[in-house]
Amino acid sequence: MEERGIAVGPRLHYPESLEAALENCAVRGRKAVVISSPAHLKRFGDESLFTPSLGTAAAVFSSTGPLDDAGAINAKCAFGHFPFEVLGSTETGGIAWRQRRFTDNEKSAVAASAWKTVEGIQAAVKVNSRYLPAGEGLIALSGRHLDHEGWIDGADRIALQDGLFSLLGRADRIVKIEGKRVALPEVEKLLLETGLVSNSKVFLETIGAESQRDALHAAVVLTPAGRELLFTKGKAALLEPLKTHLKRSLPAVALPRRWRFVDQLPADPQGKVTVACLRTLFDQRRPEWLIETDTAENGKRVLTLRFEASLQLAWFRGHFPDMPILPGVAQLLLVETAAREFTQVPPDAAPAQVKTLKFRAVIRPGAKLRLRLTLPASIPTMSDQDGSWKLGFEWRLINELPGAEDELQTSGTIEWHRAQDEPAA
Repeated sequence: MEERGIAVGPRLHYPESLEAALENCAVRGRKAVVISSPAHLKRFGDESLFTPSLGTAAAVFSSTGPLDDAGAINAKCAFGHFPFEVLGSTETGGIAWRQRRFTDNEKSAVAASAWKTVEGIQAAVKVNSRYLPAGEGLIALSGRHLDHEGWIDGADRIALQDGLFSLLGRADRIVKIEGKRVALPEVEKLLLETGLVSNSKVFLETIGAESQRDALHAAVVLTPAGRELLFTKGKAALLEPLKTHLKRSLPAVALPRRWRFVDQLPADPQGKVTVACLRTLFDQRRPEWLIETDTAENGKRVLTLRFEASLQLAWFRGHFPDMPILPGVAQLLLVETAAREFTQVPPDAAPAQVKTLKFRAVIRPGAKLRLRLTLPASIPTMSDQDGSWKLGFEWRLINELPGAEDELQTSGTIEWHRAQDEPAA
């Protein structure tokens, strides 16, 4: 009579270690069950690594959260099976499962399979304090192993039909990153504790065209102490104490990967700080700048912005491949962008012509700059007889030596006209 048994192997952290273990099983004539997580499976992109052991894995399980399409395909190529994805949490255990499939013979797209509750678990949707067997709303669970009588309210929104459901996103501000639950308000609270941050908003975003990794993005308003540190020591010196404080309470995956320091958080017309507004801060065409000084005297307003010419700015791409510089036309566009963002330029106003333009030196990636704008203290309104005005600008390279003057890079004047005041050709 053939003997059968279950052997629990060690935890393997790298694809190469897993392949070696599978090959060992194959040599001994054994089958294996792979139990992993979405965070690991989506990194198994080299399907050739598992070619020697293909067929050894009898089944693959992915637990803690949904597996994206790329991760599902990686697992199918590596092990010959789509994983059984298990949905659940520490509090509830596994509550539902699904197994993906290809949508067509091309085997390039994965079907958006619905989730099925495990045996003994029932799902409902909570809408206006009522628990319904179908529809859209917050997920509610009931089951004999949940250690709770009646329904347990969850934080995910679902669409439920015929006992199957699809996820519509979380209703609260708790997200999962690589299987770990992260409360966004906690991250923001910890940032405030540093004394360098007066306000912040953190949100989850996917980064990397190929890796498609989830990571936190942080939009931060600094205190005077934070601004002083940024202006005197630079961004890296500011990030060090912020990250150090976060690491004391959070796992590494909960640390923001991208940061933007702003004078105020962006809001929609209703005054709400939405994720859509925050995303605009991370547009690679948008510079990261802060107001350094803003004064008005003798009818003139002088605004000075701090600006670091990050290599990640879209304007450096292709100009030039071996020696990137900030193009002159980009410098002019950034002046217009700054004027619209930090002054009360009417939406129907536009630059008409540039005068006295002088380029004295090139601006290279990493340069720390001051953009100095000079404009009327009160921009002409629609009712003014002459709706035009002039905006003077200077790009200066910051000289960090004590007492040294900044180096003038570019200067000029832009003449603006209201739409109805544009001169005839």
